[in-house]
Amino acid sequence: EGYDRYELELKSDNPDFDFPVKKFPRGAGQIAIKIPSGTYTVRLDYYLNNNLLISADFCNSSVKNTKQTFAPGPVAAQINVCKKDGVPSTSGSLASKLAKTCQASVGANNFCSEKTLEKFAGYKVDRSKGCSLANRNTSFAKADHTPSGDSTFFAEVKKQVWSLMYDLNYSASGDNEFSECRADVAVAAFMQETSGFARVGFNGYLPYDDKKDNRTDGSQNVSIFNMNINFIQISCEARRSGSNTSQQQSTGAGSCGVFAKGAWGNTNDKKYLNQYGSLPDAVRHFSEGFDHFGLDGALHFHRGGYSGWTNATSDETNFAIAIMAAGGRMRSEQQRFTEKRLAHSIPYRGPGG
Repeated sequence: EGYDRYELELKSDNPDFDFPVKKFPRGAGQIAIKIPSGTYTVRLDYYLNNNLLISADFCNSSVKNTKQTFAPGPVAAQINVCKKDGVPSTSGSLASKLAKTCQASVGANNFCSEKTLEKFAGYKVDRSKGCSLANRNTSFAKADHTPSGDSTFFAEVKKQVWSLMYDLNYSASGDNEFSECRADVAVAAFMQETSGFARVGFNGYLPYDDKKDNRTDGSQNVSIFNMNINFIQISCEARRSGSNTSQQQSTGAGSCGVFAKGAWGNTNDKKYLNQYGSLPDAVRHFSEGFDHFGLDGALHFHRGGYSGWTNATSDETNFAIAIMAAGGRMRSEQQRFTEKRLAHSIPYRGPGG
């Protein structure tokens, strides 16, 4: 989903021959072309509205085979797109938004859908709040460990959360360091929330704190980040009301829907954010919290609720320091996409906290 055409490029090893790039509409799965025999470098580019989304290598039987040799005579080649992490192209307004996310998740989920494109395309970031992990040092008394359950899936989710947060913020700001910082904090925050992971399908629930599922006072937790409803509501309404013009959105302007203050009575309609397939939505809400509350303020709210934001104690400030220190470690120790959980050593507050 999310593209309207693709281009096939075959570049011959013979410098005297240049095969022109061929364009095909979406849905053209079987194609026939004539080329001289020889060895070619093969690439496939996906576009939407003339904006490059993905530049992918080819795989055959799950083995990368960017180069293929074609003998004389009719040759049938079954070629599939590789799962491939790559650097997003700088050309095209959509390229920097989703290129890395799509490349990281092709064949694994549906995050590259048109729905995700729409949600990300209207985002405007507030960089005035800043994002820095410098001088955020704390002790980590507990040992790092591999989460129980499916640690491979845990690593996949780490990678997807990081890529989604990075792409969302980079597409809006063009600031690599700022976007990496927010992505590191997002992964550090969700790692704190669970020590076990089970693989789920696209509509399955990722780990979250269900102890407040029936609370209608705004303290109900949703998503892998365990954001409470009040956190989402305040940052959402500030953005949509116009109180912060730098956060005005071109997509989905209007009511905050199920997260509006008057809609807290129905607790079930918020739970969609717990689904694996709702990661893009959850990441956007978390990023909007950074925009409104600032990095420290968002983490204070995340730890202590509304009162933790308005009157942070040492518990909230130590929590924020530990989360950001873990984010810094992920970057410096190259732990962003590994199966390791960095243990933050933060005391559990319990359902009343």
